[in-house]
Amino acid sequence: EPGRDEIRAALLEAATFARDEPTVAIAHPSIEVVEVLREELPKLHDQGVGIYPVSRLLIGAREGTASPGINVQ
Repeated sequence: EPGRDEIRAALLEAATFARDEPTVAIAHPSIEVVEVLREELPKLHDQGVGIYPVSRLLIGAREGTASPGINVQ
């Protein structure tokens, strides 16, 4: 199991990619993932990086209501 520092590094790396193009990052649910997301999500949102569950993207694509700024093809 990766630790909080490794999870944070992977999240921030994905956020860097997401600034240039849509990016999918997959994480297995764990206490460490939840804690890192709780700490980092507000900062990422302030930087304009949106994080959404894949289920929301798939439902939005099916219904034609994907989140603003997300182009699901």
